[in-house]
Amino acid sequence: MLLLLGVLLFGFTVSAWSQKVSLNFNNEKVEKILSSIKAQTGMGLVFSDQLIDVNRKISIQVKDASLDEALSKLLAGTKVTFEIKNNKIYFIEKKTDQQSGSRKKKVSGVVKDATGEPIIGANVVEKGVGTNGVITNLDGEFTLEVPENASLIISYIGYLQQDVSTKGKDAFNIIMKEDTKTLDEVVVVGYGVQKKVNLTGAVAAVDSKSLQNRPVTNVSNAIQGLLPGVTVISGTGQPGSDNTTIRVRGVGTLNNSNPMYVVDGLPVSSINEVDPSDIENISVLKDASSAAIYGSRAANGVILITTKKGGDKAPTLRYDGYVGWQKPTALPEYLHSWEYAKLYNKAMVNEGKNPIYTDEEIEKFRNGSDPDNYPDTDWQGLFYKTGLQHSHRAEISGGTDKMTYMFSAGYLGQDGIIDIAKYDRYSVRGNMNAKMGKFTAGMNLSFTYGEAQEPVSGFTGEMSNVFSQINQIAPFIPYKYSNGYYGYANDGNPLAFIEEGNLRTTKQHITRAIGNVSYEPIKGLKIQEIVGYEYKSISDEKFIKDIQYYNWKTGEPTKYQGPNNQTDERKNGLKLNLQTLVSYNNTFGKHTVGALAGYEQEYYREDWTKGYRKNFLNNDLWELNAGSPDGQTADGSANEYALRSFFGRLTYDYDNRYLVEANIRRDGTSRIFKDSRWGVFPSFSGAWRIINEPFMEGTRNVLSDLKLRGGWGVLGNQAISYYSYQSVLDQANYSFGGTVVQGVAPVDGANRDLIWETTETLNFGLDMGFLGNQYTLSIEGYRKLTYDILMKLPVSTLYGLNAPYQNAGKVKNTGLEITAGYKLNTHGWNFQVSANAAYNKNEVMDLKNGGARIWSGKYFNQEGYAINSIGGYIAEGLFKTEEEVANSATIPGTDTAPGDIKYRDINNDGKIDGEDRVYIGNTMPKWTFGLNLFAEWKGLDATFLFQGAADVQGYLAGPGVVGEMIGAKGKPSYMYRDCWDAETNPNGKFPRAFSSYRQNNSIYNPSSFWIVNSSYLRLKNFQLGYTLPKEWCNMMGISRIRVYYSGQNLLTFTKFDKGFDPESPEGGSSYPQVKTNTFGLNITF
Repeated sequence: MLLLLGVLLFGFTVSAWSQKVSLNFNNEKVEKILSSIKAQTGMGLVFSDQLIDVNRKISIQVKDASLDEALSKLLAGTKVTFEIKNNKIYFIEKKTDQQSGSRKKKVSGVVKDATGEPIIGANVVEKGVGTNGVITNLDGEFTLEVPENASLIISYIGYLQQDVSTKGKDAFNIIMKEDTKTLDEVVVVGYGVQKKVNLTGAVAAVDSKSLQNRPVTNVSNAIQGLLPGVTVISGTGQPGSDNTTIRVRGVGTLNNSNPMYVVDGLPVSSINEVDPSDIENISVLKDASSAAIYGSRAANGVILITTKKGGDKAPTLRYDGYVGWQKPTALPEYLHSWEYAKLYNKAMVNEGKNPIYTDEEIEKFRNGSDPDNYPDTDWQGLFYKTGLQHSHRAEISGGTDKMTYMFSAGYLGQDGIIDIAKYDRYSVRGNMNAKMGKFTAGMNLSFTYGEAQEPVSGFTGEMSNVFSQINQIAPFIPYKYSNGYYGYANDGNPLAFIEEGNLRTTKQHITRAIGNVSYEPIKGLKIQEIVGYEYKSISDEKFIKDIQYYNWKTGEPTKYQGPNNQTDERKNGLKLNLQTLVSYNNTFGKHTVGALAGYEQEYYREDWTKGYRKNFLNNDLWELNAGSPDGQTADGSANEYALRSFFGRLTYDYDNRYLVEANIRRDGTSRIFKDSRWGVFPSFSGAWRIINEPFMEGTRNVLSDLKLRGGWGVLGNQAISYYSYQSVLDQANYSFGGTVVQGVAPVDGANRDLIWETTETLNFGLDMGFLGNQYTLSIEGYRKLTYDILMKLPVSTLYGLNAPYQNAGKVKNTGLEITAGYKLNTHGWNFQVSANAAYNKNEVMDLKNGGARIWSGKYFNQEGYAINSIGGYIAEGLFKTEEEVANSATIPGTDTAPGDIKYRDINNDGKIDGEDRVYIGNTMPKWTFGLNLFAEWKGLDATFLFQGAADVQGYLAGPGVVGEMIGAKGKPSYMYRDCWDAETNPNGKFPRAFSSYRQNNSIYNPSSFWIVNSSYLRLKNFQLGYTLPKEWCNMMGISRIRVYYSGQNLLTFTKFDKGFDPESPEGGSSYPQVKTNTFGLNITF
């Protein structure tokens, strides 16, 4: 918040020097108008009473105008001009001929809008001579004396500026065109668009300008830090991965808390299947008053994506491309082998054993004289590399007033920061619209093919094990011996897995087609039919080679990892979506009404198959049928669901002051038993545009916008298994009378009494603008209550089946969101600042279990605490003496000694056990924030995007993060350098050295000792660009050329432990976050 305050104060300082002025006076004394100018600019006024009649009354309206323009309009038609010197405005008498030697003439004309109505008070100024100008009268007319070949600049708030030549012409009839960007800025909402100024619900939006030219490969990372109330946790930097976590206004349920995603009107499972460069805008519906129109799938918010379309313009060809390099944002530091050897000796002594390594051996580890027997292997240095990333996209768009089109084709190539890991994506999109009388038809087609590769472990068959091994295998183990044989530990050699080609390949084909036809029989009435089709095919092939390790001295086979095996999975999904919409919008005097009625039906089917074989003849036969049928497995399933919906919306606007909106949706889902499957989800909202009240007229020269809004509504959630109300059967073999026969038996419990999970939201907002919206501020507060949560509660083992879903939980989220903005455009500079901050408090209200904790590892859910809180012991430092150990509670069965972690005995029963575990933290941040700075001057532009989180905890869990000492498997981290030792390091902060000891283990005994503050501020993106001058481009026959540098995740400020990224998952078994540096090119023909 201090940063935000600083930005705003800086903006006010710049504003005073930029000489921006807004005036809105009707029949007011000149004296009062001059006082307003003085107050806004901070400049002194110097004039004579004989020159200026301060009691003369005039009318003047200018908004966000330059001082030159405002004064020219004020003095139009008088004999007075002005000069600005030393922060003062001097009013002086005009010379009889300011353009001496030039031939002059009188020109006249009328300025009207598109309907023929005269525009009163429009500025008509001679171009290049700000002091020679007039404003139009009550009939929109003007007369002005100008040189023979002068040009006129005609401008008025809300209309596009026009430049008119007077050469050979004395009379003008000027028709002004509305600046629709100013008057009708719209945001996408459910099944339509609305003017931004008329919104009554909580909607956040971002346009393509904020997304373009950033080296992001998916939409999730692109929106991080840009939308208040939308928490985005990146997860990893793996090429082609879709493991980003998105939460809208907190975690709302114990089930799937992902928001609903809609692309061009079609619900989809992931927004990361869309090329970010194809996106025109993104809207997020955050409360029920805006999202209730989507009913049963909107409880966790709705993210709407609209892709680019053509326009009424000549064909435009555009190329966007970049090439860049990726590296990890942070990597943990581990001990050298000689350090480990010394520490391991100390651990043996602590355990009452003899040291393992002699001083001579430790020296050999240190000096590297015998790398076969005494290596110091830098596993990370061998494992990680610089990854190349490049992207190319071509687009052609254009059209006429009858037909528009946009076609694009793109390619993204990512080489990972480890060998084998890579991703290639090819995408094609076409958007076409045609108008034929009262009919309009459109087609949106897209095809995406992605292929991702990753190395997998020969031990577990997963990539996560490759990373965990890299973070655990000891520096005592050589990568390769001098004769080329691999070194290995119990789990093999992670680099051997990569070099031998243990590979997983995932291929994904997505085809989408969205067709629409609309008919407008009368003005304002629109009937629309939309048909959506999606086919998604995913193949997942994994081949694990057998690896033979050898004794490097004798060449005899030793460890064998095998047999080689292959797993093939196929998943095909088909989605059909049908929508019928009837809408009506019209204005009757001061009354504007809108209505929408709709029907939607969706069907989805998913087919899945899986096959496995092993013992292939060699490691080069990657076909499933080449494996042995002995031990083969085959599996498969088919699932389907259907959703049918009726919905409607009513909006009313009186005089652009009082706004009311009501939404309702009735959904029926196949996932709930027929007696309860229909749910109704209503919402109501309203807004008062106070700024448009007559009593606010005198404040509009400073306060340009003031709106109060509020809303209430109900949403649903059906994100559970397809057949939760049915008992699922599974096949198995049974023995009857000595004969094995195949049969079926239920495995999951069923519950036909399930009802909808429901979320009720309450939202209030205040929107303000100052000085022609040069400064903006929006504040929102909300409460989101989710009840009848669909969840599985623990059941007795006597039940015999997996627990069924029940309506058992209640969760509350309350929060505050603040958004502020500033913009400045003066003297060739364009400067913009936008900042947002959001606070969310999450709390489980009821679990129907008497307040007991439900544990999942170190995480728990309990009434009164946030979802997935971290539970563990309270650490009170380290034991210092034997006496302190003797007088304290310890874990039974452990040989606790000085240097071990001391835990608090919560229940005072004299021992440390599960009853002493309490809340110690939460990995979901309470505060998220973003700051976007943009500056542009004479072709140069720079963008800074900062993003961060606060009041969030991380947990240093597992040997892959903290490290451990278990011989060849162990790899202590840098933290072990500060191990407690009574003689050499009595003030050490890390527990004493010990091997195979669970007293201090962060997994077996979770505690606050391993909790770290993972709040952070990150320079998410920095971009520096240059647009070549227009003259240069014209010489090359090109419309526009821009070159730029862009960096992602360049700097991170955090108290999180060094070597670890605050956003990365715990455990040390995942692909790291990456920082990216790119150089790019935009060309428009």
